[in-house]
Parts: sequence; C-alpha cells; structure tokens
Amino acid sequence: MAKRILIVEDERVVARSLQHTLRNLGYDVSGVVSSGENAIRKSEETAPDLVLMDIVLKGNLDGIETAKQIYSRFNIPVVYLTAHADESTLQRAKITEPFGYIIKPFETRALRSAIEIALYKHNIERKVKDKKQWLAVTLKNIDDGVISIDENGLIKVMNPVAEVITGWRQEDALGKNLIDVFNIIDEESRDIITENLVKKATREGAFVELTGRRILLVAQSGAEVSIDVGAAPLRDNKGGITGVVLVFRDTTKNGQLETKTLRTQALKPRDKTRLMIVSSTIFREGIYKILEFDKDIEITAETSTSLEVIPLLKQTKPDVLLIDTAIPGLDIIEILEFIRERGLATKVILLLYKLDEEAIINAISLGVMGCLTDKAKKDQFIEAIRTVSKGWIWIEIRIMTNLLTHLLPIRKGKLVMKSKLTKKEGEIVNLIIQSYSNKQIAQKLSISENTVKTHLAHIFSKLGVTNRIQLIKSVS
Repeated sequence: MAKRILIVEDERVVARSLQHTLRNLGYDVSGVVSSGENAIRKSEETAPDLVLMDIVLKGNLDGIETAKQIYSRFNIPVVYLTAHADESTLQRAKITEPFGYIIKPFETRALRSAIEIALYKHNIERKVKDKKQWLAVTLKNIDDGVISIDENGLIKVMNPVAEVITGWRQEDALGKNLIDVFNIIDEESRDIITENLVKKATREGAFVELTGRRILLVAQSGAEVSIDVGAAPLRDNKGGITGVVLVFRDTTKNGQLETKTLRTQALKPRDKTRLMIVSSTIFREGIYKILEFDKDIEITAETSTSLEVIPLLKQTKPDVLLIDTAIPGLDIIEILEFIRERGLATKVILLLYKLDEEAIINAISLGVMGCLTDKAKKDQFIEAIRTVSKGWIWIEIRIMTNLLTHLLPIRKGKLVMKSKLTKKEGEIVNLIIQSYSNKQIAQKLSISENTVKTHLAHIFSKLGVTNRIQLIKSVS
C-alpha cells in the first residue's frame, strides 16, 4: 500500500510541484494545506504516514510549533521543508524531533531519500517503544525472577520478583557481580554453581537449564529457596554474546510470593479456581487426570468447538480459560475482546505447539496471561492456572528466557559497526541519521560536497551498503 503524505506549504507553486513529484514517486497525497491550524486538523482527519512541513508558515502557528503538536498528539513523523538552513533555525527545529530536512529548491532523489529514511526511522522507533513498554509491563507482572548481566558478569536488569526471591533491592544489586546477588548451590553437594550456569549458556550459545538435581538459591538473609532456573545468551546484531539473561522460579511449596500475598489477606478458606477448557477430548482427559487430586481447581466448562467458546464464557464466567491453539476456527482476539468488553475477570492461558516469539509478544500485549507448550509437565499446568488466577503472568521458563533475549536492550553491535569508521566518517554517519543532505553535511563540517561524496563511498564500502537507506538500517 502506498504511503500517504500530507503537504503543509503556503507557496502554491511549491505545493503543486511537491504533489506532482510525490505522485510520480508512488506516494499518495492525503492533502495539501497552507496553515498550521489546517495541518493539525487534516492530520487528525486523514492520519497520514508522514507530513512534509514548511518551517515558515503564515498565521498563528509556524511550521516548528505545528510539527511539535502533530508529533506529540498523533505520533506522525515530520520532515521539514525549508529555504532557511541557518544554524539557529535548525537548532530550534531539532527540539521538535523532526525526522529530516529538505532544502528548497529540492531534488527528486533527495526528497525520496528523506521520506524513506524518515518512514524507516519512525517504524523502528515505534517498534522499540512497543517492545520497551511490553518488556516493562511483563517484567513487572510475571511470576518469575529475571536478572540480566553484561559480558563482565555485572547485573544490568533485575525485576521485582527477583528482588523478593533474592532479598536484594534492585538499586543495591545493579552493577554488582552476579554471584554476589544470585548465589545458587547444588543441594546435595553444596557446590556453588552460578558461574557454571552462565558459562554453560555462553559456551553452548543457547538456552540451558539445570536439570536432574535440586537447586537452592541462597538469599541475602541466608535463607535457602528451591528454584527452577534457565539461562540464555544475549547477542548483538553481529551475533556476538554481550551477556546472559537468567529466569528463575520459586518452587517451594509455600514460596515467598505466596507467603507475601497471604500476609496481606485475612485467613479464610481459599475459593476454588473455576477453570474452562477449550481443547480436544483426549487433551481434556489428560487435564482431568492432572487435576483429580487437586482440590483448589474445579473444571466448570469444557468444549472442543470454537463456536461454543463465547456462549460458555457468557454463561459460566470462569476464573481461568485454558485454550488449546490447535482447535480449528479459534479467533483468540475475538475471545479476548469479548472478555474485555464484558468486564470479565477471566484470565487466558494458551497451549502452544510452536514458539513464535512475535506471536507470543502480541498475545501477551492483547491480554493473554499464560503460555504453556505441549511439552509442559503436569505440575506446570497446575502452577500456571494458580498463578494467572491471581493476576500474574505465567510463561514457561524456556519461552520467557527466549523472549527476553529478543527484548532486552543490547548496544554493543552498533559500537562494533561504527568502530570500523574514522572519526570524520562517524560524524558523517551521525548527520545522515539526522537526514542531512550532502550539501548540509559539507556546510556543517566545513568541507566540499565532493569530499563528502568520497567519505560516503568509503563508508558504504566498509559497511557493505549501497545507499543511505541501507546505511540507516545497518546502524539502527
């Protein structure tokens, strides 16, 4: 689908030329306006993908103030059109975080390049923002401890559950060596095995778990907590290992989180968790066997037909809905929307057959509270149901660890890539990221345009790219 662009330009001749050029380049023009007020109104009405904004506009709002309002209110990227390339104007414009500049009179090639770079940068920004929000919410609401370390073994991320289990406050733990905070031992041999786990994840370059023995975490107080733990390497965009993420779960019968919850509640008989199952008959028989001795979970509804899910939800209002994603015709989004619109307290757990990180992230973002795989153990089913019924996110350690390796911030790759460049080449790359043209770069660095072109040829060769758009992608 062609990208839609709004033109904000008060010179009719320039506006017509832009409109004609953009259409020839394959873009749709969502409108042409000449004032800041009309630009804001048109942005709200048409929701363009990008706005080309003349810095100097007649009326109460100039282009810079208009761009500021459009980006803050509608999150639409703005590229400035200007005949005023002086430093003071550019500095004032920078405050509004524009996605590029085009100097009038413009060249078709420069126009297309600026638009494509701006669209790409905005898309990356949006994805990074979405992932940061997802990561922050998930780390706060999962029932697992999460710690990530850099290549030197120093703690960089620690979530609230990790604080509870280890007894360390995040502000005290950040920057410390992992073994000072996350001290795990083999219950039988009493050997410290923290470093063994990290080294194994780094050596194998993949997710690892310590199985076949009972692992104890020695908390700051000296108390010993039985845990399950997995680890996986964090990688930069060149594949180099930049650290390790560890995910661990308290497996004691009355874990610290459970104890903490009970302290805040009056002692009373615990209500049964009402469970609805959407699965094949064979799978339901297995769930019945798993739950036959559990007195806290009661199956109140079941079906193997997608058409019966919403009517049964409406009728029984379960605490937890366990959905086998292999059931044909299921619309998970429709189910989640029904639960949200009806104000039901039902928490959803998905049974997955393939590990698609993007799909899992989307599912959690939409309101799914738990993810199990077809290889999950029976005690994991029970633990997942109990956990999500209390409002915590529950994801198998293997899945959660793999997700975090895709989401935790990694910066080393860009540094490695830029380290190939000379100081002057690095300066040029930074200006290109800000959408400066060759002419603007030459003025900024007090060199000729031919010298800029020579530097660009060297930069492209070193980074294995052929144009500015590929260059932006390679360092993003």
